Amino acid sequence: MIEGIKTIGEKMMAGWATKDYALISGDDWRQEIVLVDAHEAPINLTGFTITAALDWPGGHLELMEGEGITIHAAQGTIVLALTPEETRALPRGRLTRYQLRVTTPFDPPLSLAEGLRTYLRGFLVVKPSLFEADQ
Repeated sequence: MIEGIKTIGEKMMAGWATKDYALISGDDWRQEIVLVDAHEAPINLTGFTITAALDWPGGHLELMEGEGITIHAAQGTIVLALTPEETRALPRGRLTRYQLRVTTPFDPPLSLAEGLRTYLRGFLVVKPSLFEADQ
């Protein structure tokens, strides 16, 4: 059963979590997230669907596997990624909300409920770049 999430180098956050991430406008951005069980062991994500949505005043972006999301199923790892063009389009400051959803397979592993759940949400805090091309 999914008991929480971990970001690389941090402790487990139980259940669904709220986490803000900072990034610089015009830079590549990526964040690795691991779904773990009660013993903090990674959950095999084979058959799972992972999606993410970003929302800000005047804009919206959805990420899916192959388009901003990479899934390393055996390691239980999800990598969210934005291109320089995408980070440049985000408003500066703490205005961009994000949400990560996990859909379990039709026949999920033992003790894991089937369905769609949000496991991580928060804000992307966009810092300005000093490069003119990123303005």
